Amino acid sequence: MEVILLADVKSIGNRGELKKVSDGFGRNFLLRKKLAILATPKVKARFKHEESVNKSADQKKVRQTTELIDKLSNEPLMLTDKANEEGTLFSGISQARISDEIKLKYGDSVEHKAITITEPIKKIGDHAVNLKIGDKDITIKITVKKQ
Repeated sequence: MEVILLADVKSIGNRGELKKVSDGFGRNFLLRKKLAILATPKVKARFKHEESVNKSADQKKVRQTTELIDKLSNEPLMLTDKANEEGTLFSGISQARISDEIKLKYGDSVEHKAITITEPIKKIGDHAVNLKIGDKDITIKITVKKQ
């Protein structure tokens, strides 16, 4: 019996894989627990189409991620905020603020959890911030100016 797995099954395979299993195991375990569906020609064609759509979406996401990394590493991110005469900001720059600024400037969203600030940004000037986008870690330059 051929089945297409709907979930990861230990010792059998991962979601979306076509597997040949014994009839009893397929009927009594995989199909009953809705871990797999019977692999008919129509279902196989549908899963192949979904797989190709998912691959193209993944490729598009990887391309967008590399473009964002190139943009962020080539030019500093400019932020303006209120500060006193000594250059101390009235409020520090947070991860959420950096994330919002990236979304405004480049149109791509970065989770604030992916941003690591090594030291608090409370002064005017240049600062380095670590960013994890996808599986890549990059360091970007942030320039804070007085408003």
